[in-house]
Amino acid sequence: LLRGGRRLSLKEFAFRQAAGDDGELRDALAQTERLLWLCDDVESLYLFRESVISEFAELPGLLVLTSRPVGYRLAGFESVTHFELLPMSGEEVDRCIDETFLSLSEERQTIWDWAEGRTAWLKQQFARKPRLRGIIRQPLFLTYLCALSDAERLQELPEERAAFYEQCLETLIDMQTARNDAPPRAMLLAGLAYL
Repeated sequence: LLRGGRRLSLKEFAFRQAAGDDGELRDALAQTERLLWLCDDVESLYLFRESVISEFAELPGLLVLTSRPVGYRLAGFESVTHFELLPMSGEEVDRCIDETFLSLSEERQTIWDWAEGRTAWLKQQFARKPRLRGIIRQPLFLTYLCALSDAERLQELPEERAAFYEQCLETLIDMQTARNDAPPRAMLLAGLAYL
């Protein structure tokens, strides 16, 4: 990775992103023995595969890599334990929606009618928009969508994946910036550029 014309290791880059201009925090991170590295979208790094594999090997602590099956190659990652997260079945999706809304209803101390209404609304959205079925079969996205389902921005779900992600992200940013101690919207967006 290049920064100001100088090549940075993945570790240096990550520490700089996490600590910003705080040299003390950057030094503390460098001294920490128990780190957990979460690296997503590994398959998109195919042009830099060899250097990325060697950079991953140099990272101290535990490493979790996530990748979509399409484009993923095992070569170079043989020593890493592999797990495959499979999409949920239709029955599992229905059960997840039911249980998530019931749990959210208890947490928010709302009446059961709220959970039933949200459950019916979300299932109706999926029935009318078959292109969303691939997204909702992933437990993380489904739970995320249930948690955000009250947001005004998400009252009508878009069918296109990119538009769906954009609406969810905008909803999260709206929720974050609504807090009194929230950083400015521009700062939140700048941080997302590195995710």
